[in-house]
Amino acid sequence: MIAKALTRVRALKPLLERRSIVVWAALLGVLLISPSLFLGLQADDHFLRMTAHAEPGIPDLGSSWWRVFTFADGDVDRNAMRIDWGLLPWWSTPDLRLSFLRPLTSLTHALDYWYLEPHWWLMHVENMLMYAALCACVALTYRRFGMTPWVAGLAALMYAADDTHGIPAGWLSGRNAVLTCLFGVLTLLAHDAWRRSGSPRAVIGAVITLVAGFASGEATVFVFGYLVAYAFCSDSGPLRTRVLSLVPYGVIFAAYLAIYVTQGYGTRHSGLYSDPFRNPAGFAMDIALNLPALVQAQLGILSSNAYVVVPQRYQYILHAFDYVMIVLFAIAFFPVLRESKLARFWALGMVLSLPPVCATVPNDRLLCPAGIGGMALVGHFLEYAFARWNEQPRTRRLRFVRGMAIFLIFTHAFIGPLSLPFNSTSVRLFGLLVDSGIRRLPLEESIQDDSIIVVNPKVDAYTITIPAVQSSRRAPVPRHIWGLNAGLGEVIVRRTDATTLEIGVPEGFFPKPFGVAFHGPSDPWWVGRIARNADFEATVLELTEDARPRRIRFVFNRPLEDPSYRWFCFGERNLEPFPLPAVGETVTLPGRTIVEGIRAMFRLAMSPES
Repeated sequence: MIAKALTRVRALKPLLERRSIVVWAALLGVLLISPSLFLGLQADDHFLRMTAHAEPGIPDLGSSWWRVFTFADGDVDRNAMRIDWGLLPWWSTPDLRLSFLRPLTSLTHALDYWYLEPHWWLMHVENMLMYAALCACVALTYRRFGMTPWVAGLAALMYAADDTHGIPAGWLSGRNAVLTCLFGVLTLLAHDAWRRSGSPRAVIGAVITLVAGFASGEATVFVFGYLVAYAFCSDSGPLRTRVLSLVPYGVIFAAYLAIYVTQGYGTRHSGLYSDPFRNPAGFAMDIALNLPALVQAQLGILSSNAYVVVPQRYQYILHAFDYVMIVLFAIAFFPVLRESKLARFWALGMVLSLPPVCATVPNDRLLCPAGIGGMALVGHFLEYAFARWNEQPRTRRLRFVRGMAIFLIFTHAFIGPLSLPFNSTSVRLFGLLVDSGIRRLPLEESIQDDSIIVVNPKVDAYTITIPAVQSSRRAPVPRHIWGLNAGLGEVIVRRTDATTLEIGVPEGFFPKPFGVAFHGPSDPWWVGRIARNADFEATVLELTEDARPRRIRFVFNRPLEDPSYRWFCFGERNLEPFPLPAVGETVTLPGRTIVEGIRAMFRLAMSPES
């Protein structure tokens, strides 16, 4: 069977060597993400639409079309308004900042929402065209940089079919990842043309595409990894000249960084991101843990999204697996890296492109840039393996090489293309969860004067998405919507008087990674700390060992039975009314395991009402 598969791969060589493979790679990418064509608006899309133009029911929060990726701007008063309207959870740090400078991407979204709605499918066509352009440019890069033609073709097809590209290519809000990667590849191509020919036009082109990349998103910094790798592995001439060739890009980055900082962009008080300038030791630790996870996810079979769903106390198993796989890849690729300067360039570029994205939780949607070098490296290894496939005697080393080749073909030529169509629409699972909850809420016109209170939302993004979705759909928005906790764990609710609930979570409130997205360790909790808002006062009564609240007292402004309070909790499948306990009574809302939570979401997706 393996021999037949190998024969078929060899038979494809003439097709892979054709220049038309550039077009075929683009078409393959579009075909595999085509299920996202009718995905519509999901999750953050509603926030972007709401920001792009004023929507009814939500006050002006000071954002503009060029700042649609500003979810919290650090202004205490505006953040208080966001909390008041349910766009941030009640536990958010008052001067929280989650603001990203992406004016070019923001412009594409604003134009979409101004002129193309409600034809959401046209917006997804834009995403497809952008992804097609990226796949074509990557294919051109492989050929231009001197890879064996059939290897370049194979690597281009594997890149187009990489299942880690599903969210960036299929989700409207993920568009910035495709654009930054596209302009980064164009910068690399222009830089190569400049270094080979000395053409002033080429260096001007590189500067323009780099500026366009930074205007699309901060992730464009990845290209510096490939530019540095180019200087040390592919460029010719004295070392000083090669280093100086990077100066124009460094000047642009310095200017971009100055604008980014002085104009109030970036993150502050979010535990979801680490700041390499304020906390270099923490950032170094993140690189040590997250970089192997991302490299393994790019080359191997285990998705880095596992770090999102596996509880932190078990993540050492994932880290051990990542390191073992990295060692195996290093052993397999060593002969290729020793023999080929080009393979060393791709490997070094892949690794150096990853540290910037190590500042947040590992996630496959961060891997578009790393895949450029990753798929090229896999292609070089397969070329090496195929050339030695029938060597005799079959030593232990040769058997290992053959086994690794079969594994990589299975992962990138079989699993990847099968998974990409699903991944391109996977954000719909969260959308279905939100929509199902909205159908269970009393969101009639009268709700605009009332407060919806969800005792145990399973994820913090659940309740903060509902106001944005309702506003985006021009539907009634509740005056307040509160999620008292976020997490899958068991919740113990005790009523102490007419206006007070004490809520305990044995595993702790706000679990990592997303529970700390709006209130990180830079703003610590302590026993007695109080958070106030329009409906209640929350006082921390007890902390966990890692300094997260374990028990919080919620004192409401009015009796809990007041008709303006609408109480809900998460039941077996989704939201259901929450029967308030009597004074002195305690009720326990059961928790869920990660597996049970994912299974419930799939059941919801397959239910007739979806």
